[in-house]
Amino acid sequence: CIVKHTLSIVNQTLMGSIPVKQELGMSYQERQSLCWIGSSVILMGVFYYFVYQKLAAGNWVELNQAAFWAKTFLLLIPVAIVVRIFLTILLVIIHRILTGEEDPTFMDERDKEIERKGDRISSWTFVAGFFAAMVTQAVGMELHLMFICIALAGLLSEILGESAKFIQYRLGK
Repeated sequence: CIVKHTLSIVNQTLMGSIPVKQELGMSYQERQSLCWIGSSVILMGVFYYFVYQKLAAGNWVELNQAAFWAKTFLLLIPVAIVVRIFLTILLVIIHRILTGEEDPTFMDERDKEIERKGDRISSWTFVAGFFAAMVTQAVGMELHLMFICIALAGLLSEILGESAKFIQYRLGK
C-alpha cells in the first residue's frame, strides 16, 4: 500500500500533475525512520521464516548448536548492511524526485538530540532483550530460545528507536 502510494506520487510528479517542490507532509528524517522500520520488519520476517522452516522440519539438533546460529547471524548481518545501503540510495533518489532537494547533510542540535533519544531507547530495549535471552539460559531453556530472543530484541530495539525518532520529528514540526 505504501509502495503503491509512493509510486503513484512519483508518477504524478514525473507527469507534472504535482509540483516538484510541494511539501508532502514528511521530512527526510521521518521517511528514513519509516524506511528503517519497514526494512527491519521485512529482514526479520525472512529470518524468522528461515528459523521456522528448521523448526517445522524437526531439526532440533541443528537449532541447538551454536554453529548454526553463528552462521545464521553472520549471514544476516551483511545482508542487512547491503539492504540498508540500497534503501539509503533509493530513499535519497525518491526524496530528490519528490521534493527537488538534496538529502540533508547536516544535523542541527535538534536533530542530534532526536538521534540521541532514539538511540538511547534502542540501546535500552536491546539490553533488556539481551538480559531476557540470558535468563532463558540461566533457567535451563534450549539454546535456540536465547538466539531467538536476541534477534527479537534487535528487531524491537530498531522499531522502538526509529519510532521514537519519527514521533519526535512529528512533534517538532
